[in-house]
Amino acid sequence: MACVEGDGMPRNMLIGCGLAAGLLALVSQSLPQTSSQTAKSDTEARLDQAFKQIQSLNTLVTAQASRITNLERSVRALQDQLTTPVSSGWKTAEGWAQVRVGMSRAEVERILGAPRTVDAVIDKQTLTYGTAGGVVGTVTLVDDRVSNLDAAQFKISLPAN
Repeated sequence: MACVEGDGMPRNMLIGCGLAAGLLALVSQSLPQTSSQTAKSDTEARLDQAFKQIQSLNTLVTAQASRITNLERSVRALQDQLTTPVSSGWKTAEGWAQVRVGMSRAEVERILGAPRTVDAVIDKQTLTYGTAGGVVGTVTLVDDRVSNLDAAQFKISLPAN
């Protein structure tokens, strides 16, 4: 059986075939120059050992290829999660519904976007979302954590702690 890429032979089989050829060359070079009978039995023993090693390597390559495929699938899924927008921001009820008491300002802004205005007094901040035509909702933060949320337009509010 010839080891030719493109004959429909899987990549791991081509690697194994290449390893077999390399091991066969090493075995044939290291044969002692003794009687032909002893040399023949030594060659057969070495070939058997080489083929067992090749089988073991083929099994290992197949297992590693499967692990790589699974890891690549996991990475793609995680990348999709990172690139999928969390919500449509402050303009939708879905965006407001994702905000929870205890979230940081950065988390709120990642969900709702940048606020239209921010009023700050000591450790309390009020983030106001909306347009010049009207307020859609407010988020109150104490020590950079959500303590209150009011989006009356969407009938969403979280009580202050």
